[in-house]
This record gives sequence, structure tokens and C-alpha cells, in this order.
Amino acid sequence: MKKLSVLLSINFTISHYDPLPFNFRGGVKTVLVDNQKAAVLKHSPKGEVQFNEGFLQLAGHDGFTAKACRVRRAQTKGKVERAVGYVKGNFFVRYRRFESYSLLNLLLAQWLETVADQRQLRYFEQTPQERFAQECHALTPLPARDFDTSYFDVRKVAWDSYIEVRGNRYSVPERWCGQTVSIRM
Repeated sequence: MKKLSVLLSINFTISHYDPLPFNFRGGVKTVLVDNQKAAVLKHSPKGEVQFNEGFLQLAGHDGFTAKACRVRRAQTKGKVERAVGYVKGNFFVRYRRFESYSLLNLLLAQWLETVADQRQLRYFEQTPQERFAQECHALTPLPARDFDTSYFDVRKVAWDSYIEVRGNRYSVPERWCGQTVSIRM
């Protein structure tokens, strides 16, 4: 059986991780990433991949196998890049402006269902929707709770009862001035 690589699962968000694409398709088995630092730290000369610890925690939580494109090997990168090119050349030529991420994702979901999933695939000689119906049983359902992407850190409360986080100042109760506090974002 060929690997499931014909369905697009896309969601635009400003957060680091959004499970919507995986939920949209009913689960996930393998995630192929394009060597971005959020997922891949480095490749060894022997071809071993060192994944980012946070990405491995996500993989463990969601139950998928992490795979990285091989360095300087267009055959694996093409699987990722081709999907990006398809969306740019077929979705974004129709829809150029969006009022919000919610509207963008709504339009994208409609486009996936009515256009992208209905196209005929030369290699498989069927549509992505037909192919998915044959392979969906192999997906691993996601856990009931989403992966926690919170950022934890400590800050010292200044004399004016403010803490600084990523260039922004936030007020805290005056009684905490001079103390160290834990933050979660």
C-alpha cells in the first residue's frame, strides 16, 4: 500500500501548533517535515536526524512518527514543496484577501472539500477523497486533549510591579514586587 500523501491538511494560525489539520482528516500516522528548526535540529553524516525535543513531545502526545526530508535530496522535499505549490497556485489565486484566520480556514476547508479532494491523481488514478477512504483506517486518532504548547519561564517583578515578557510589560499585584514569579504563556 502506498503511503497516504494525497490529501492536503492545512490550517493557518498564528500559534505554534494547531491540531485542526489532523482532526480534519481524522488522525495522523506520520508527519514529514521540511527540516525547520522547530522540528529538526540537525542531520548526522550517517543520515540520522536529531529532532527538537518539543517536536518529539508533540509526536509522542499525538502518536505519530516524525520523519524529516533528507538534506539535499529533492525527492523527499518535493512531497512537502509540491503541496505548498499546489495551494499557492490553486487556492490563493482565487482568494487573495482575508478578514481573519477564521475566514481563511473556512474558505480553505471548503476549497479542500470541493476542489483539492476532487481532483484526479495521475499516479493513483483516483481522487484524493477516494484514496483517503481506502487508507483512513491506518491513521492514529488524536488524543482527547490537545497538546499543551504553553511556554513556561520565570521573571523577577520590578519595583513598579511589572514583569517584562517578550518585549511587553505586564502588571502584577504590588505585593509581589522584588519577587520571582512563574509565567505560563
